[in-house]
Amino acid sequence: MEDQILKPLISKLEGIIIRTLERERVPGAAIGIVRDQELAWSRGFGYADLASDRAVDAGTLFRCGSITKTFTATALMQLRDEGKLGLDDPIMRYIPGFSAVKAKFGAPENVTIRRLLTHTSGLSGEGPDNGWERLEFPPIEEMIAALPRTEILIEPETQYKYSNLGYALLGEVIARVSGQPYADYIQRNLLQPLGMNGSGFSLTDAMRPRMATGYTIRAVEGEPQIAPHPQLNGWNAAGSLYSSVNDLARWISLQFRTKAPARGGTQVLKGASLSAMHRVQFMEPNWSMGYALGWRADRRGENIYLHHSGGIHGFLTKISFNKLHRLGTIVLTNGNPHMASEMVGAELLEALIPAIRAATDSAQSLSKPVPTPEKFRRFIGRYEDPQMGGILWIVSRKGEMVILNPGSATFPPAPGQRLIATDDPLVFTVESGRPAGEPLVFRVGNDGKVVGCLMSHSWAFRKQASIDE
Repeated sequence: MEDQILKPLISKLEGIIIRTLERERVPGAAIGIVRDQELAWSRGFGYADLASDRAVDAGTLFRCGSITKTFTATALMQLRDEGKLGLDDPIMRYIPGFSAVKAKFGAPENVTIRRLLTHTSGLSGEGPDNGWERLEFPPIEEMIAALPRTEILIEPETQYKYSNLGYALLGEVIARVSGQPYADYIQRNLLQPLGMNGSGFSLTDAMRPRMATGYTIRAVEGEPQIAPHPQLNGWNAAGSLYSSVNDLARWISLQFRTKAPARGGTQVLKGASLSAMHRVQFMEPNWSMGYALGWRADRRGENIYLHHSGGIHGFLTKISFNKLHRLGTIVLTNGNPHMASEMVGAELLEALIPAIRAATDSAQSLSKPVPTPEKFRRFIGRYEDPQMGGILWIVSRKGEMVILNPGSATFPPAPGQRLIATDDPLVFTVESGRPAGEPLVFRVGNDGKVVGCLMSHSWAFRKQASIDE
């Protein structure tokens, strides 16, 4: 179905994409835009393979690199929800050999699953004998055997220090706790339930015809060179996923299903756990960037984006989403200019959100005023705390009661807080703000008139005036 908000923007969006890809000399790219549960738009640009002139489309496979880490993090949250591990468990509980790691700061037992997920453990980025230089990557057993020559280089939780090694070890935790190889666990518990049937960790005969060729782009060369395509072996959990725009759209759509009460079917993680993954755990000093569980968070003006990029020989990729507008982008490229996928993804979101906000605003109509329900009339009015000086108004809005707090020296201003009725006609539950979920109890005098209220069992207010006074 054609997206009516995107339709008038397509020409502008394609211009942004083409200008960036041409400037960066990228051979090919697959781009997708997700709106809530739909892949609303996608297009291939350029070539999946230069020698054969094969074009890119939404089903073309790319190496995703570190986007894999978002799957690793989600698998760990599944195991946490099953009670099989805790995020604050030290990793040496599951990999005893980690106790041999050298600690310039702290101690090996301070390296927890949570700190590895957020890249705040202080662990070295790659570790010894990692294979990146010779492109021969060791199995996880050899990486664990090399832990005595690995170091914790900075104090945990003092700064963000990206660690591929940390995620490789988290993949081994998944394998040991689940009793399945890492790739098998992800395939069975994430990819298959989500319908990401074209994705995987090794190229099958069915996948190869759809695989893009990766290219290395050198500044002095007229055309890109075919990049090496090594198997990552022990680094699987840090960057080995193959996927497409079609499949990754399902992954982004999952991130918007945060109201789901339980895991089941395509809901591979309950909503509360998805929200926990999106919550920032560590913030940069300038508050412009933060790091959640498997995701990075950036703020651009009023917009907050959760995202992860991936870079591996011949491929640069990025997925991003904005939860407020339930909007996501996928950028998969088969070239290595460092900023191509970053710039395209960010520019698309920045171009789309104002249009979506404007369309939403224009779709809203002026509602007819709703009279104050008679049952609420006695509660409406101005209330004051004689001890602390706080003032609040309880008003009628659209047939419901709402607290308006104008603020004072001790009570800062707050958005309107809806009052939810309970079985007791004098007791309401505050929906939001500092007292969210707590009771507001109205007090009445001998004559039955409301004389005050008690909020959150602690703040006592006297009624000063009603709408009839």
